[in-house]
This record gives sequence, C-alpha cells and structure tokens, in this order.
Amino acid sequence: MKSQGNNVEHQGLKHNLDIGYTSRTTVCTPHGMLGDFPFVLLHWGYYSANKGFFVDFWNTDGYMLILSLSGKGVMTYKERKFEIAPYDLLVIDYKQKHLYGTAPNCQKWEYIYVKFKGASAAVYDKLINGREVAIINVKNARDICARIYGMEIYARDMNVNSGMCFSNDMIYILNYMVMHSAKYEQEVGKIENENIRRAVEYIHKHYQEKITLEKLSEISYLSKYHFTRVFKQIMGVAPYEYVICVRVNKVKELLTEGTREKSIQTIASATGFGNGKNLTRTFKKITGMTPEQYRDV
Repeated sequence: MKSQGNNVEHQGLKHNLDIGYTSRTTVCTPHGMLGDFPFVLLHWGYYSANKGFFVDFWNTDGYMLILSLSGKGVMTYKERKFEIAPYDLLVIDYKQKHLYGTAPNCQKWEYIYVKFKGASAAVYDKLINGREVAIINVKNARDICARIYGMEIYARDMNVNSGMCFSNDMIYILNYMVMHSAKYEQEVGKIENENIRRAVEYIHKHYQEKITLEKLSEISYLSKYHFTRVFKQIMGVAPYEYVICVRVNKVKELLTEGTREKSIQTIASATGFGNGKNLTRTFKKITGMTPEQYRDV
C-alpha cells in the first residue's frame, strides 16, 4: 500500500477520500436466505465529498447506483467522461474500470451510493445503459429519491423482511430507469427474447386498456406458466407488476404536467386504473403518497 496524505493505492484501488464529517457508510452482512431475491444490498453510503475527492476502482463484482444531491461530480466510465449534476441518477457495473470524484470546478459534491448484486442486475444494466451509461434526472421523481434515502434503514438492519423491501425498491427504481433511459424503441430493442419483447411492446402501447395474462401469453406464443416464468426471469418482476409500474409512471407524468385541470378520475381512466379509488390505493402503496400529495410536493 502506498499513501500520501489522503491518496491511497492498494490492489487496483486508487482514491482520495477527502470527505466531510457528515459522510457515512454501512456495509451489510446479508442474511443467507437473501440470495433468492432478485437484488441484494451490499453497501449504502452518503458522501459529502470535498474538492479533490476521487475513487478509481474496478474488478469487483456488483453494481452501483449513484444519486447526486448537490454540487457536481465527474465520472469516466466505458471510455466516456461526463458530469453528474444534482438529482442525476445512474447505475454502473462495478467490475468495469471507472473513475469518479468531485468536479474540478466544484468545492463539494454530495451524493448517495448503493452497491448491490443480483441475478437480474446484468439484464437491467443492459436495458438501461447499453453501450453508454444513461444519466436520468429524478428531481421530479420524489418517490425514487425517497426510496434511495430509505435504503439506509435496510442497510442498518439487514434481515429477510428488509432484504425483501430492498429488492422490491430496486425493481421499482430500475424499471423507472428503463422507461426513462432512452427512446421506447431502443428500450424494447434491447430485450433479446423476441417473445418477451412482444409482450413489453404490447404493454406500453395498451396500458390504458385491460391487459390479461391470457393476452400477453397469446401474443408471446407461450403458455401462461412458461410466459410468466420467462418474463420474470428477464424483466425482474412478474407481468402484472410490470403493467402496474408502467401505469404508475404514466400517472406521474400527468400529475407533473403543471396543470390541475385533470381530475384523479380522468387520470385513472387514461392510465388503465379504471377509477380514482383504485388509482389512489395503488399509487399510495407504491409511492407512499396519494396522487394529490405527489402533485402538491
């Protein structure tokens, strides 16, 4: 190990961890049963990084989610250099060589990172990033930010229940990133399984209508049992959960359009929920807020 001030080099890791006293990180000791979940939490951390802070790291299994809070960061990943602005959200493969730190023109960069692993992680990485990392600004996605903040609680007390909650939150966040990372045609085109791609395409085009498992399996040329199993294996969630995720994200778009002319009933009818009561119940279960609260925040 070589050290000079805060600069450290050890086994492929180079860093200058010049961080503020409010910074904190929690390393999880996962429960043995958590390996059956789609995603498993490894680390959660909040860094108030000072000027000169950087991390140059690779060749470690897992993936990392970064949510920028204030200031600016800069990252080099897959031979591309880019800035990370407030409320930017991105996910990277930790095994790929990457360097990130406080932007040279910035005195401080605050961000949250979530390191995780899971059987579905590589699929989502491909759906979201492709050849270049996708940067998604989530300033208006309050529930996404709240879920990432809330993961600190899971990290502090990792058990079967918190592990299940973390996995569900990751599925929700990554599905959101898929649907906001590129044009719809590009997203669907990245799904290698032709049968599942047809189902996903149908869901995005017909989310306003009643969507049945029978219809999805029919257009996929698979039995209902086989379709459900393959869909969940590729997409990380069951078909019904994916439909709900698509509909809820459409509701958010309508709620944040800057107009109050559309009633909750109108939005429910336009997004496949049928009625305001059903929309409100589902929306609150997923986001933790009613549609009215989400629109007012």
